[in-house]
Amino acid sequence: MTASSPTVAVIACTHNPGSNVDSFAARLRNLALWADTVIVVDDASTDGSSVVLRRMADQVENVLHVPAATNLGIARARNLALALCDTDYVWFVDDDDEWPAGIEVALREAATLDADLVQFRAVYCPAPGSPTRVVDGIDGDEVVSGACGRSALLGGQIGGFLWSKLIRRKALGRDPFPPISAHSDVVGVARVLASARRVVFRSTVVYHYVHRAESVSRRSEPDWRALEYACHRVVELVGGSSSPTDRSLFVATFLCRALIRTPVRSRVDRAKRCQASEMLQRTWRDLDRDLVRARDPMLWSIVSLGARSPGTTRIVYAALYRTLDGLRWLRRSALAPHR
Repeated sequence: MTASSPTVAVIACTHNPGSNVDSFAARLRNLALWADTVIVVDDASTDGSSVVLRRMADQVENVLHVPAATNLGIARARNLALALCDTDYVWFVDDDDEWPAGIEVALREAATLDADLVQFRAVYCPAPGSPTRVVDGIDGDEVVSGACGRSALLGGQIGGFLWSKLIRRKALGRDPFPPISAHSDVVGVARVLASARRVVFRSTVVYHYVHRAESVSRRSEPDWRALEYACHRVVELVGGSSSPTDRSLFVATFLCRALIRTPVRSRVDRAKRCQASEMLQRTWRDLDRDLVRARDPMLWSIVSLGARSPGTTRIVYAALYRTLDGLRWLRRSALAPHR
C-alpha cells in the first residue's frame, strides 16, 4: 500500500453476539491487519461481550471500540460509526458471518477504481444447514454509469445488502440509514446511488451470510410500515430517471411480494396478517398492474392472487415452506455423521 492509496474502513455493529464474540473478535483482528480502521459499535450489549471487544480494541491500534449507552438499533448504530469514519471507502460486516481469506486483495483493488459503489457477490444461506446460493450483483465484471446503477437497484441486480458492497464514504453523507426497525440498509444504498456517477460490478464473492432466526429481517413481529417506508423512499431516491415499468416492478417485488411471503414465513398472528393484506390490497390497487403483467406475468399472477384471495395464498405458501423445511431437514440428516 502506497501513501496515496485510498483508505478503507471496516464497520461492524453488534448487539449481544453471545458465544460468537470470541470468533467475531478474532475475525476483526484479522481485518485490522489490512484495513486502515476497524470501527466496532457495541450497541449496549448486556451479555458480557463488551469486555471481549474492548480488550481486543485495546490490543490492536487501528480498532476503535464504540460503546453505546443505550440500544440504538442497527440504523442509528451504523450512522454513529459513519460519523467517526473519515476514510475514503467503507465496508460493513455483521458479527455472525464470514468472509473468504484474502478478501483484502479484492477490496483494496476495488478502492482504486474511483467508484461510488463497488458491487461484489455474496453467498447466501437461507437457514443454517440449507443449500446456499450466490446473490447480489451480476456474473461478470462491468463498469456502468450512476443511472445504470439506479436501474440495477430497482431491477434487483443490486440488492440492499451492505456486506457485498464497498462504498465511497462521502457518497453516504450524514445519517444515510433511517431509524426504522428493518430495511434501512436498502435506503442507504439508494442514497448512494441517487447521486452516483460511477458504479462497478465485480463477480468476486466477498461474503458468506447465514440468515438466522435472530436476523433483523426475520424478526417475530415484522414491521410493515418500515417495509412500506423503505420501498417508497427507494423509489423516491432513484426512480426519477427510471421507467414507470421499472418503478412498478420494484414495488411489486420488494413490497407486494414480501407482504405475501413474510406473514407466512414469520408465522405472525391474525392481526398482523390482516394488516399485511390491507397494505397489499391498497398498494396493488394503486400500482400500474398492466405494466407489471407485461414485464413479469408470473409476478403479476402471484400478487394478484394474494390481493384477491389472501387466505388461499397463505395456504399455498405455507405448504411450500413446509416442503422446503422438510427438504432442508433431510439434507441435514444426510450430511450428519452416522454413529
